[in-house]
Amino acid sequence: MTKRYSIGQTDFECWASLWKACPSDPEVDAEEWVTFVARIQEQFRNHYENFPDEFYFWGDFSGDRTLDLKIAKPTVLTARLLSDLQKYLQRHGQKMWRIRIPIYFKPNEPHRVIVVYSHAIDILPLRQVPVPVLGPGPKVK
Repeated sequence: MTKRYSIGQTDFECWASLWKACPSDPEVDAEEWVTFVARIQEQFRNHYENFPDEFYFWGDFSGDRTLDLKIAKPTVLTARLLSDLQKYLQRHGQKMWRIRIPIYFKPNEPHRVIVVYSHAIDILPLRQVPVPVLGPGPKVK
């Protein structure tokens, strides 16, 4: 049976299938996946004192080169973190890996996800997500 893959940058709706950066990418095996996860965890453990307490990689080998990053504390999701993730993929991902970051923190929030590729960081524009109406902000002197 031939596996079906979504190719390249994908929409959230495509995530029920396996993923490849391009059709010619070789199949990934569990050993490659486990090795990649171990190395990226070591890199971020050495460079971020709040790893893995406030953010961490999670999930099991699913048959593609997608790694999920769980954000436990929203303040850790910074431009520096996204840049460091992308730099790691550029140096070690052979243009075949991506990192998904779910950014919904409560069950009823819209499911928004940032996807980091070696060549792009895909962030869903805010206008596509319903924005709650907030009350007046803090009073300024």
